[in-house]
Amino acid sequence: MSGRIWVQSEPGEGSTFYFTVVFKLAGERAGAGIERRPILNGKETPGHSRILKIMVAEDNLVNQKLVVRFLEQGGHQAVVANTGKEALQMWHEESFDAILMDVQMPEMDGLAATAAIRAAEKALARPHVPIIAMTAHAMKGDRERCLAAGMDEYLAKPIILRDLLDTITRVLQSPVYQPS
Repeated sequence: MSGRIWVQSEPGEGSTFYFTVVFKLAGERAGAGIERRPILNGKETPGHSRILKIMVAEDNLVNQKLVVRFLEQGGHQAVVANTGKEALQMWHEESFDAILMDVQMPEMDGLAATAAIRAAEKALARPHVPIIAMTAHAMKGDRERCLAAGMDEYLAKPIILRDLLDTITRVLQSPVYQPS
């Protein structure tokens, strides 16, 4: 079924099992590619779209490759940060249209990195950058915890292409987002 299966395990914490399966949609032609849905600059302006520069803050190599591939399929540029600390440093050095932030990362987790970015935005009078949580935690209260930390939206893993692109579009259309 052109899928994958893998596990992430932490001694004393438990294991999380993941899998992906590729299904053909009803009525889809054999060999049809994945739909490309460029995200427009906050509005749906016919014939005018732009490539977004999106930071992917994720420590897992498999997840990095998957999300980067999804963003590229959506017509966007992805820049990878391996830790929350690296994400914060990259935010200070570059401008991003959005950040996809894993919640659990070494050195500095996604919640702490988001809090640091939000504090620096205020201190430096920089525009609000949309931050979307990506997490394997899909328990009750996890979404609220991410939003309370300053994240704009929440995606549970495994990430699905259409959900990712739709979430980015929705967040960029939010009144909080101020394009640079």
